[in-house]
Amino acid sequence: MKKFFIFLTAFLFAASAFAQYEQGSVRVGGASNLGFSSMKYNGASSSMNTFDLQVNAGYFLMDNLSADADLLLNFDDTFDMTTVTIGVGARYYLPINVFAGAGADMLLYKYDGGSATGFGVNLKIGYAAFLTDNIAIEPVISYRLGLTDENKGTKISGLSAGIGISLYF
Repeated sequence: MKKFFIFLTAFLFAASAFAQYEQGSVRVGGASNLGFSSMKYNGASSSMNTFDLQVNAGYFLMDNLSADADLLLNFDDTFDMTTVTIGVGARYYLPINVFAGAGADMLLYKYDGGSATGFGVNLKIGYAAFLTDNIAIEPVISYRLGLTDENKGTKISGLSAGIGISLYF
């Protein structure tokens, strides 16, 4: 066990040596929840499982802080619903390549029999595991709270885990 913690500490320090979080840097990435996302409608007795694809980009306004833009496509066969989410947010990177982010989204829902729009907020935490100087694999856990306005304030919240890849320039 002691060897594991020594290895983990060495790995974290080595990975942080490749960090590309300086002011003026750019990050471009993509992600997927790889089939795992559990969402539940406010007051509903059942939940749904979904699959999503995401593209995102960020510009480092200052060291360790990026302004981000996101586009998320979500497909749900349980409720025959497709969601397009366009969002803006920010990420802050800690020295050990852990990041925390927050953002605001505009959600466009299309489902069997209609459509709706709404706004949401999201929180995420993840880790940038650098494979090279500027390519990182990023496991992320996120929580999204969506507030739809056409359905009288229906709340759609969800917790998801995903993995992405980002290029840092």
